[in-house]
This record gives sequence, structure tokens and C-alpha cells, in this order.
Amino acid sequence: MPFTKSVPKTQFSFNSTKSSPEDIEEKKKQRGQIMSRASYKARDNLTWELLQTFVGSKRCKTSEALEQQLECLWQEEVQTYQHDIKKQKHGPQLHSRLFLDNENGDLNLIEGEFQESEIPTKWNPKTKKQEPIQLTPKMVIGFEKGQPFRDHIRDNWLPEGLIMKIFWAKNKHGDRLNWTYDCIITRAPGSNSCDWDEEE
Repeated sequence: MPFTKSVPKTQFSFNSTKSSPEDIEEKKKQRGQIMSRASYKARDNLTWELLQTFVGSKRCKTSEALEQQLECLWQEEVQTYQHDIKKQKHGPQLHSRLFLDNENGDLNLIEGEFQESEIPTKWNPKTKKQEPIQLTPKMVIGFEKGQPFRDHIRDNWLPEGLIMKIFWAKNKHGDRLNWTYDCIITRAPGSNSCDWDEEE
């Protein structure tokens, strides 16, 4: 038999390119962490822009200044809302409108926020490679009907006892306005006070 005494002149070692289940799991975990950090930053940046709309032309440069402006507006609302028949039923509310047209609705909320290795990616079948994901205001406010975004605002920006409500804006005929939202800061269900209520 010819194979019994044959020895190849060169020994080959074949490296398998297949990843182990542990490697795959670790990569998934890393991708999840990257996406989580990017989503948090995108929600934070959109919250900053949204809360600026409540204070109007008095744009604030720091989060402390923004909170002071919102607190003053809230205290004024608490003192005056009972004179408005519509507000008596719902309690004090601050209103604003957010416009996410093509120009600002498609901005990348995480641009310049992370190093290249920390930017989430997705597979592009056309280019056959991973490409950076953009997180836009439209994506953030539309994801799971905006619940994660509203939760982010409640948990990270508003004092305990207040929440943000966001609705599709409508015209006087009751038709939805494209990418336009009515936003309301109001008391959480069951709450009748918060840290913004009284001046210290």
C-alpha cells in the first residue's frame, strides 16, 4: 500500500477560522455594551435638545442652568395652574412642541461622541462589512413607541415625582402632523409633590 511509508515533506497546520461559542458570546456581549452606551448618549443628547425647547429662546449652556430655568417655570406653573379650568383636572403641566423634520430629525446624535472602536456597527450586505450605526432623533423617539426615551428623561433629568409625556401633535382638524410631537412635563401618577415645587 502506497500510504504506509509515505511522510509529507512539509507538515501543515490548519487553523480553523470558526469561532468558539464562548468567543461568539463574548463578542455579542461587547456589541451589546457598545450599543447600550451609544443609545444612552443618543437619548441624553436628544433630551438636552428637547428640554431646551421648554425654556425657549433662553438656551442654556450647562445642565445646571437648564434645570434652574425649568424649575422656575415649574414653580410658576404650580402657583398659577388652578386659574386654568383645563389644567385644574390634570394638575400643573409644562408644554412644548418638538419638530423632527428631515433637517434635524436625521442628525446623528452620537457623532463625535465615541472613538471608532466604541461606535456600534451593523452588517451591510451590499458592502459585505460592518458599518457604523447612526442614531437619529427619529429613531430614538420612535423606538418602542418612545417608552425607553421617556423613561430615560424621568430617571436621569427630572426630579422624582415628575414625568415626560410625548404625543403626536395634531392640527386643528385632528390630523397628525408629520414628525411633530407635543411634550408635557407633569406629575407622575399618584405623586403630588417634587423637589421643584418650592423655592429653597
